Amino acid sequence: MCMEAQYRRLNEKNHGANSSCVLKATAEAVESLKDMCYQRGAWAPNDGAATEDVLDVICSLEQGLSTVNGDTSLRLKSYETIEDDELSPMKITSMLHEMGPLVGVLFADDEAYCSSAVYRGDRDVDGNHVVVCTGYLYVDDELVIVIMDNDESEGPVRFVLYEAFEEFHVLTVDASS
Repeated sequence: MCMEAQYRRLNEKNHGANSSCVLKATAEAVESLKDMCYQRGAWAPNDGAATEDVLDVICSLEQGLSTVNGDTSLRLKSYETIEDDELSPMKITSMLHEMGPLVGVLFADDEAYCSSAVYRGDRDVDGNHVVVCTGYLYVDDELVIVIMDNDESEGPVRFVLYEAFEEFHVLTVDASS
């Protein structure tokens, strides 16, 4: 999802806001990636995955992930991991504004996370839930990150307090088709 958004941002920058290029990974590409992550030990159905292990698998794909636009693939050139103690609220808002969507890993307690209007985090659990960070807003002087969750292909959109994040990953996509 984050790679698709990065490509959309890149495409709009180069071809205008009304560009109609569709850059959505095919269902087959997603299933193939899951299989590859499983085979390489980057993901297990009951245990989940370390975000960096999955990103490493995606970076290793020479052909990238095929898209519904057959002549274009999504390729991850590189990524940078930034842990929460390295990032001020001003820096994260600047990164979201300038670099587009980010991958975020948050401390999530399932019950509270799913039932909160603004999830505040639970540092008693390990960083265990990966989301796409798409924007931000301030509520009563607290930075709230707007995220798209991965429950379904289109979200849902949720709101998470900045302090609930363990780390962020800035993706750099390959601009060639």
